[in-house]
Amino acid sequence: MVSHPGLLVPWMKDCRRFLLYEFSSRNENCLLKLGVEKLPIEVLLRDYVLPMPPALDAIQMKQYPQLISAISRGTLPTDWILINNKIAADGNCNLKKVSDLYDHEDQIFTAAFRYQQATRFLHKDVQIYRYFWLKLGLHHRASNLIKADDYIQCLQVLKSRFSASNTQNNMELEQDSQTVLAPLIVPNSNIQKFEAADWRGIAGESVF
Repeated sequence: MVSHPGLLVPWMKDCRRFLLYEFSSRNENCLLKLGVEKLPIEVLLRDYVLPMPPALDAIQMKQYPQLISAISRGTLPTDWILINNKIAADGNCNLKKVSDLYDHEDQIFTAAFRYQQATRFLHKDVQIYRYFWLKLGLHHRASNLIKADDYIQCLQVLKSRFSASNTQNNMELEQDSQTVLAPLIVPNSNIQKFEAADWRGIAGESVF
């Protein structure tokens, strides 16, 4: 038995050994007396749900948000299992480590990655679990401070957009440039922890 219906996913190992949640929840006491085991969520994830498929098909994608909803409820003692596995679906339904994706609510990221949203951000169906993803390593501004590596990545993408011949790209390029470069030209504390090596990296990106 499982503790939440969202934990029963199409790709799980030995899926035929699990009871339907509707049945097990109605008859839980009787089933426990008969020896049916109710698995803790950590054991279920480690031994049956993970690893997840490299990409989710249409049927799997319908179940996926329910899985994320189930495992995001409360604190897991084994967050490292989630951090080290590819559990975050991007816009193309490909599974990645959470640390490979960026905060979809950050204006600098959304401006820089305007034309890479499908590969840089979480799938729209699971963006509502933002705080869960932040806890697992989603690239974001902690205490409103931008990490230098993240910022340089944005500058590199912006630099490639300047050299692109795509005319559609040019429609938003000016505004996106202002958004991404704002921390460098407007007094603020977002970049106060940048070190000398970080500034050398920034100086190497010709974006002005």
